[in-house]
Amino acid sequence: MKHVLMFLTFLSVCTTADLLKIPLTLDGSRTITIPNGITSFDESFTINPADDADFQKYLDKIKGYEIESIITTPESWSGAQATKFSGSFILPDLNNISFPINNLDLGTASLLAMNFSTADFVSIANSLQQFGKLNVRFKGTLNNNSGGSLKLGIKVNLKIKVV
Repeated sequence: MKHVLMFLTFLSVCTTADLLKIPLTLDGSRTITIPNGITSFDESFTINPADDADFQKYLDKIKGYEIESIITTPESWSGAQATKFSGSFILPDLNNISFPINNLDLGTASLLAMNFSTADFVSIANSLQQFGKLNVRFKGTLNNNSGGSLKLGIKVNLKIKVV
C-alpha cells in the first residue's frame, strides 16, 4: 500500500516534463482505383490511432503527441511504368497545411519525407490529440492517362507522451 500511495503522490505532482515518451509509428494506407483516361485525382482518408494495435494499449494514457516526421510512399502501382504524380499532400483539418509533391514516380518511388516546419508538426500533434485522428488528402495530376490501382501509404513517426 505504501508504494501505491507513493506512486499516486508522484502522479499528482507530475508535469508534462515528467511524462514518459514512447516512439511509435502510426500507419495508414489507401488503395485508389484510377480509371483509364483519368489524369487527376483527389482522395482523402483518415489515420486513426484507435485502429492501430500498437496504440490501443496506450489510448487512455496518452497525454500528448510529438511528431517527428511524416512520410508517404506509393506502396504499389499497377498502371503504366513511369507514371508520375504531381500535386499536394494536404491536412484539411489544419487549414489545409500542405506539402507539394512534384513528379513522384509511382512505379519506382521510395519514401518521401514531408518536410513540414516545426510549428506545423506542433499543430499536427495538437490536432491529433484534440480529434484523435489525422485526416489526409492527396490531390494532383498524373502525367499520363493510363489507369491502374495505386496504394498510397502514410507513416507518421511520433512519440506519444504517457504518464
